[in-house]
Amino acid sequence: MLGLTSFLTTLVSRRIDEREDRIPSRIMVAECLCKGCIINGHEDLKYNSVPVLTTFKVLQKTVCPGNSQHYQVTVDSVTIPVACTCVLPRQIVEYHG
Repeated sequence: MLGLTSFLTTLVSRRIDEREDRIPSRIMVAECLCKGCIINGHEDLKYNSVPVLTTFKVLQKTVCPGNSQHYQVTVDSVTIPVACTCVLPRQIVEYHG
């Protein structure tokens, strides 16, 4: 396990997911930049960098047939990555029974 003086982090990039048929049309999303985690300035592949996901409501716009100036709006859920975190990989245990 890591000592108290170790520094563990993951590198994250942010980008805007833009869709004109959604309200809000622009949503900031996170992307993990490394497979492993940064510990004391070096990537350690004993850990995995994984996205932290959240789900929230958006409004979905659909153009009304026959009138492109009007929209039908429905509530929808989207799941997006908002950050990255470091985790230990799951151990695969083989069973020979």
